[in-house]
Amino acid sequence: MESGRREELPVALVHNVSLPDQKVYYSSLKELQYSIIKYPTPILLIAGEVVSFENQDARKQKVLITGTSGKDYDHYTNRIHTPLVKIQKIKDNERLQASLKAINTFDWIVFTSRYGVRYFFEALHETQSDIRALAAVRLASVGKTTTAELRNCHIYPDIESETESAEGLINYFSDIQLTKKRILLPRSDKGLKQLSEALENMGNILIDIPVYRNTVNEEAEKTDLSLFQKIIFSSPSGVEAFTQLYGEMPTGIQLIAKGKTTARKLKEYAIPNRV
Repeated sequence: MESGRREELPVALVHNVSLPDQKVYYSSLKELQYSIIKYPTPILLIAGEVVSFENQDARKQKVLITGTSGKDYDHYTNRIHTPLVKIQKIKDNERLQASLKAINTFDWIVFTSRYGVRYFFEALHETQSDIRALAAVRLASVGKTTTAELRNCHIYPDIESETESAEGLINYFSDIQLTKKRILLPRSDKGLKQLSEALENMGNILIDIPVYRNTVNEEAEKTDLSLFQKIIFSSPSGVEAFTQLYGEMPTGIQLIAKGKTTARKLKEYAIPNRV
């Protein structure tokens, strides 16, 4: 992908080519980046549109999507969306209201998720202010999904992390030696400390304010996991909710994490068996 290949480029991994026990695994460059599966060797990797012609069954693979939104996975024609996490706005958020009143004192606002964007701007509008209040503030975004939500608000971030994790932003701020800045971080109540600690260690003043809660979706029901070829996780809290519901991660199913942070959490719970 660093050389310009698109993330959704189809990939086929062929084990024991031309032998009686040949087996083919279909994926994409993006999925391979965060897959925790240990594929059997020897294996041949084929990448490109030719895989789409060869693979008539990949689009029919049954996929379980565990995140709050399933709209990013339309390329899977046989998908089941079972949200395992609920997102709840934190109401009467006095700390956020106080920060909004002093918004012109901040140098940066860092958004790490679409919900952080959504609830920040809802609160901003409740103060009868609009995006003009942010004229002197620079904005940073983690990942394409967060940036898309900002664009829905007619805003383009000054900086976007190249990956669906905070590491890209940390590297950028480190490279420009960002220090002695006031930074507002509106995010989940379960936001990881990696980003906030890194910014503070650079000598910045960080105002870390939860604007929504990640809670387990108590209404989610178990499904027969043996029917699926892939399970996709979009957040660390989704991984934790899955283990609460099912007890443990299944083996023999491709487990896909969206972003490095989710991948690290998945590795804590998953048994990296071969498929």
